[in-house]
Amino acid sequence: DVIASFTATLSITASNTIAGKIDVTASLAGDYSHWHVKLDDGTESHVTSGDSFQLDSTYIGNHVVVAHAVDASHVRVSEFAIFTINTTM
Repeated sequence: DVIASFTATLSITASNTIAGKIDVTASLAGDYSHWHVKLDDGTESHVTSGDSFQLDSTYIGNHVVVAHAVDASHVRVSEFAIFTINTTM
């Protein structure tokens, strides 16, 4: 989807400190309601409070985490933030 201008910014980091889990931390700024995050080709999770979220990892190996900020109607208001992580446990 093409958006002329965004009202928010989002960047993410991720870590794998617990077996089967990926901890995602977001840095958000601007005008947004909440953020969405997904792992690989999975479904999006809605993070309505806070700047961290834990995803379930079903296998050890390379994963792609994608997140973006949204408004109250779930319209994307930031660029996609993409983070690649290699889980080891």
